[in-house]
Amino acid sequence: LLRREALAKLLPPPAGKEADWAAALDRVVCAEDFSEEGGSPDEVVAWTEPIFAKGLEMGPAFALRAKAEFDKGRLTAALADADRAVKLSPRDASGYYVRGLVHMERADLPGALADLDKAGKLTTPPNAEVLHAWASALHSSGRLTEALDIQQKAVKLKPKNKEMIDQLRRFEKEVGRPNPG
Repeated sequence: LLRREALAKLLPPPAGKEADWAAALDRVVCAEDFSEEGGSPDEVVAWTEPIFAKGLEMGPAFALRAKAEFDKGRLTAALADADRAVKLSPRDASGYYVRGLVHMERADLPGALADLDKAGKLTTPPNAEVLHAWASALHSSGRLTEALDIQQKAVKLKPKNKEMIDQLRRFEKEVGRPNPG
């Protein structure tokens, strides 16, 4: 519900499309949850297609489609949709997040850092996946203490996520900061 409220404040509906826009916001939030829980990229796209079919230009919907394309290894398509998401919704983290992932995959560390830093600062409510990716980019750039601090926040949000916990432990060893618990 927090994400839905944040999007509603961030993305006012186009005149005359209030009902369709409200339904699209619901679809985006459900698709984001489904994606974070490991839903297949094709199913995530199926959740968003009705938004596009109605002719709605919603940044987070483009970001979801971009993430699905990224997950399929289609980096060019992912980047195009992520760019569109950022253009439509520059105050929403989702487009920056996917664009940052594409930059990381393409070994463009400056681009990844810029986008993931922006995504990390914009994510509302905090998103563990965004923070996890941001921490990875910080680590790759040699900013180990910052990476550790961000990764700790990600693990607090998803304390049972093995990949996030493993990354946290690696960062703790590198920084020389013992695990408090």
